[in-house]
Amino acid sequence: MGRCRQPCGRLVAILGPAQLREVDPFSNTVGPVVDVGDMEPGSESRLALHCTIAAAGTAIWVPAYNAHAVWHVSALQRAVVGVVQTEGSPCTVAIGLGKVWVGNPNAEEVDEIEPTTGAIVRRIAIGSPPNSIAVARGHVWVITN
Repeated sequence: MGRCRQPCGRLVAILGPAQLREVDPFSNTVGPVVDVGDMEPGSESRLALHCTIAAAGTAIWVPAYNAHAVWHVSALQRAVVGVVQTEGSPCTVAIGLGKVWVGNPNAEEVDEIEPTTGAIVRRIAIGSPPNSIAVARGHVWVITN
């Protein structure tokens, strides 16, 4: 496997107040914190939530459960470059079909976000809290409670 160009590692979520860290799988090193904003005191993000992030190219999309938003992070700038406010508490993110798909457990919906503008294209009521989301074969797949 060849060396990739910088940034080379993967960004992963850290449980707690809104931080990402880059992990370089080639050198087994952990990079500096990318601060993606503060959560409210006593935020549910400090609980054992199993939220996910998604990345494509240099864009990382991070759910901010208690802030009711999704952060768009640039891996090149290592900074938040956009914030999309949601009506629910986003916890799971997937990228596919040219969109960012966000599961909102409290609103029992899936939000479709246009990544270039950060606009919510539509909200799809699913009638149950989404726990996980993926895109495959031209469809958005959701695991619910």
